[in-house]
Amino acid sequence: MSNLYESTAPLHGFEVQLYQNHLQGGENTFVARNTKEKTLNIDEICGSMRVRGGYEGSIEDANKTIRHFLKEAMFLLCDGYSVNLDWYTISVHVSGLFHGVNEPFDPKKHKVGFSFHTLKAMREQASHITIKVNGHIEDAAYITEFRDMEEQHMHPNMYDQGHVCEIVGQRIKIDGPSAEAGLWMVPVLDPAQRVKVTRIISNAPSRIEFMPVNTNHADNRLEIRTRFSGAGNPLAQTRTITSNFIVSTV
Repeated sequence: MSNLYESTAPLHGFEVQLYQNHLQGGENTFVARNTKEKTLNIDEICGSMRVRGGYEGSIEDANKTIRHFLKEAMFLLCDGYSVNLDWYTISVHVSGLFHGVNEPFDPKKHKVGFSFHTLKAMREQASHITIKVNGHIEDAAYITEFRDMEEQHMHPNMYDQGHVCEIVGQRIKIDGPSAEAGLWMVPVLDPAQRVKVTRIISNAPSRIEFMPVNTNHADNRLEIRTRFSGAGNPLAQTRTITSNFIVSTV
C-alpha cells in the first residue's frame, strides 16, 4: 500500500486566480478561486486510488463497497446519528423555529439538513498544500454568487433539479435579441452541449432568478449573454459573462 496519504511533504498544490472582491466592505481586496475546481465522482476517485494512490484491490469491489458504505452512513445519519469518518464528521440538524412546545414538526417550516466539520487529520493535510497565484481577472460585468433558493446545501454552489435558483452579480441583466441573449448552463466536460435556460423568473441588473435546466452533466458553468450595459444605451455587441465557479446538481 502506498504511503502517499501519510506523507508530510508538500505533495499537494493547485493554482488560483484572483478576482476583485465586489462585496460591501471588501473594496481594494481580492478573492481567490480554484482554477481546478471540478467535482469528482466515486468512479474517478477509485481510478485515482489505483493509478496514484497505490490501491491493489479490485476497482469494481472498491466501488461497490464505497457505495454501500455511503448508503449505510446516510441511513444512520437519517436515524439521527452523527458519523465520524476520521477526516471529518457529518451530523444531522433541524432548522426553523417552533412557536410552542406542542408544535409538531412541519417539513415545510423545519428543514432537515446536514453539517460538515473537519477534523485534525484533514486540517493537517491542508497545511501541506502549496498555492500558486496565477494572475488577476477583472471585468465590468461578473457573477459573484449562486444559490439554491429552496434548499441550503453544505456546498454553496450545489442545487436540486427543479428548484428555483439565484445568481448575484453586476451588469448581469439579460437584454438583447432573444436569438442571442439569455442564460445558458454549460457542461464543464463538454461545453458544446450547453443548454439555454427557458424559465427566467426575475431579471435585474444584479440578480437573476431562474429554474435550472438538465444538461445531462452534473457540473456546469453559468453563462450569460447580454447587451445590457448599465447605462442608457445597450452594448453594440453581445457581452458574454461566465461564472468562475462550477455549479453542481445533487
